[in-house]
Amino acid sequence: MVSLDALERHLYIYESKYYQYLIRKARLDDPTPTTSRLESPITIEFTCVNRALIWCDLAERYFAQNLSRRTAGQVEIYMTSFAELGFPGHNSLEWLRQGSLQMAEVLGPLVGPYMPEMDILSLYGLYSSREQQFRAVENAIPELERLVVGETGGVSIGVNWANGGDFYLFSREPVQLLEHFHSKETRSLNSSMSDWLEAMGASPHFFAYEEVYSHIDGGYLDAAVTIAKAGHDQKWYEVSSYLAGPVVSWPVSFSVINGEKWNNIPRDLQEIIKEEAAKLELEALRLSAIQNDYGLQLLQDAGMEFIHFGPEIQRASEKAALEYVVPNWVKRLGGPEAPFVKLFNRIHELLIGVRIEADGTVVKTE
Repeated sequence: MVSLDALERHLYIYESKYYQYLIRKARLDDPTPTTSRLESPITIEFTCVNRALIWCDLAERYFAQNLSRRTAGQVEIYMTSFAELGFPGHNSLEWLRQGSLQMAEVLGPLVGPYMPEMDILSLYGLYSSREQQFRAVENAIPELERLVVGETGGVSIGVNWANGGDFYLFSREPVQLLEHFHSKETRSLNSSMSDWLEAMGASPHFFAYEEVYSHIDGGYLDAAVTIAKAGHDQKWYEVSSYLAGPVVSWPVSFSVINGEKWNNIPRDLQEIIKEEAAKLELEALRLSAIQNDYGLQLLQDAGMEFIHFGPEIQRASEKAALEYVVPNWVKRLGGPEAPFVKLFNRIHELLIGVRIEADGTVVKTE
């Protein structure tokens, strides 16, 4: 149950233009009628990143079940994950285009090496509040969606939201001071997080979720970074005692259906899929009011000690974003003339007073 207090603290979501757009898209007062009468159901395999992630779980329990009920079983979504299929997911753009994947989650940390523009959603250390991150994401979604559709030739039916996405450092030893980062062998998840960790003094390494537990337990890793609920579901609390953070983050990804698969779905069912996908977004944003607190509480109940980053670490985190994370992202884009640099400035100069200059440096404008 989402408390009234939690909802009130997140009014900026429910008063946003994007939320109002979702209400219209969902057609709550005038839903599309089901006119198709199919001899056999349309089955769609939806490949998510990992079932431990909040949005994957919600898509299975909410979206897939509601869609089946509404279409009287004529459209059935079957959930799987890159982890279960044994694929890292980095080639999801190509596999969607080829049809090897019928429907899949396109997530920035996975496709960033091929589509660095997606990392505009994961410039760690840049935001001091979740509201700032939400407003940045809200403004970036239209351009990102066009990019994803262009790369896959598919259809983006909706956005996966996870306000349980603040990142925490799961560690065997307490991280209370900046010096405690130094030389820590730490699991990272993408280039931007590696840039942030290096700037903070740690040594980042890439490992899949399922490998982290054994690497911390065996002493190969000192720490690992992920969101609270995912770390809980992977039982990292069994091999690490301390939880430090947060690094403000609000991950979003896109649910994309292969173009040929989509074109073989009757028009009325296409509209219903879009409407149910919008309802999924509305539900995810409703639950977003408690997701960070919920994940953190689960870990504390499991015995982990939470250490909130103090002023020294917060200042270092902001410096890391301005001097390392954002400039390195600009380099991956191909330089400061890249179109997404202009998008960054259009969003962030007004939102948080930060601008990328013509030489690729990042400055504060206020």
